[in-house]
Amino acid sequence: MADPTYFSREAASLVIRPDFGDYKSGSFNAADSLIRLGYEAAIAQMDTIRKLFEVQREDDALYKNVSVTRITCDGKAQKLFNELRVDLKTRVGEQLSVDLNTMNNSGFLQDAYAEVKLHGNSTEVNFFLKPFPEIQQIRFRHSGLLPDTLLTAFRMQTVGKRLSIFKLQSFIRELLRNLSSRGYAFATVESVKFDRRGNELTIRVDEGNVDEIVVVGNNVTQDFVILREFPLEPEDVFRSKGALRGIRNIYGTGLFNRVTLQFDNSEGRKRLSLIVRERRYLLTRLGANYSLERKSNGFVVLGGDNFLGTATKASVFGAIGDF
Repeated sequence: MADPTYFSREAASLVIRPDFGDYKSGSFNAADSLIRLGYEAAIAQMDTIRKLFEVQREDDALYKNVSVTRITCDGKAQKLFNELRVDLKTRVGEQLSVDLNTMNNSGFLQDAYAEVKLHGNSTEVNFFLKPFPEIQQIRFRHSGLLPDTLLTAFRMQTVGKRLSIFKLQSFIRELLRNLSSRGYAFATVESVKFDRRGNELTIRVDEGNVDEIVVVGNNVTQDFVILREFPLEPEDVFRSKGALRGIRNIYGTGLFNRVTLQFDNSEGRKRLSLIVRERRYLLTRLGANYSLERKSNGFVVLGGDNFLGTATKASVFGAIGDF
């Protein structure tokens, strides 16, 4: 199983895939443009969408006045069918309605279809269901940061029971919320795979290790001056608390007017960019005076807080006349 939405996409009558071009998953500042691309992609598929609704109306009209006399299910999934049947609208002696969406939305099925046989005034409906198998084992691949209580609870709720896509999706959302609340803002679920040979479910989690940290916008200040104030290093797991402390440290040098972070996960590498805007470092002071005793004199002081970009303060003093 490639990911938790695979079977949902497979069951869909139509999947709309906008062309996002060079936009990345973290392009939050381009929300309006992304929405517009999605809208345009949907408009381009409007004829297909209309036809799907027309087919649905034709199916509803065909079976609207047909009374069901018998409902059966293939024997392989009879137990699951009995569990789902309470939510179905199709009943013996009542009008037939399409319940396949209800079954597919249960999250327990890989596939579901129905065979309808008309015999004069009687109608036989036979449902064919292909359920997910029972989970025998769950493995988590991670760096040791996942909370044991959450993992244990999911194992107890899942092992020995039939795989449910919706329960799996709910667990993944809860897992990511838990990690985000603990400061692992870049944690993601890399993959969810199900091995049918041993009915084993494997969930691989990336807690958000940073592959590279770069500095952008520093025309004068050396990179090492900035990076030594930032507590995270390449291969470390990104944590919001540490990143905020690093931003405060960089501000504390007094060399910058602005410090921001940008995360990029393109080309298979997770890059964290420290974007800075430097202050003006050079200070010039001029002075002059005149006295009958010393005649005229003057001085000039050139000072800088970031000598050669190393955050070192330096000054040069010069005088003219008797000072």
